Amino acid sequence: PEIVRWVASHVLPAEPGVRAWLRRQGVGPADADDLIQDAYCRIAALPSVAHIERPHAYLMQVVRNLWLEQLRRQRIVRF
Repeated sequence: PEIVRWVASHVLPAEPGVRAWLRRQGVGPADADDLIQDAYCRIAALPSVAHIERPHAYLMQVVRNLWLEQLRRQRIVRF
């Protein structure tokens, strides 16, 4: 419940800015949806959000890390 209220009041307003950043990086809409959904899942799994001072920056960093992880996985050549 605490995290749901926190996400609704602090993280959701930051989502359009994160989507715009992803667009500028060349990420398609479907991939952006997946990255943001994964970020919400990671945030929801946190035991507490009390340590997060800048929610917009936190969301941005989570999405950026997920995107970079996705790029690294795409570079792996499978045999």
